[in-house]
Amino acid sequence: MLLSGEEKLSLLSFRTKHARLSPPRSRPAEKTY
Repeated sequence: MLLSGEEKLSLLSFRTKHARLSPPRSRPAEKTY
């Protein structure tokens, strides 16, 4: 899957925000994206 720089940045910021909001237990599932 190829992403432009902007898409990578938005996806990364979304994932970091989501990781902060969700409990630590759900973090391993994040790596499947």
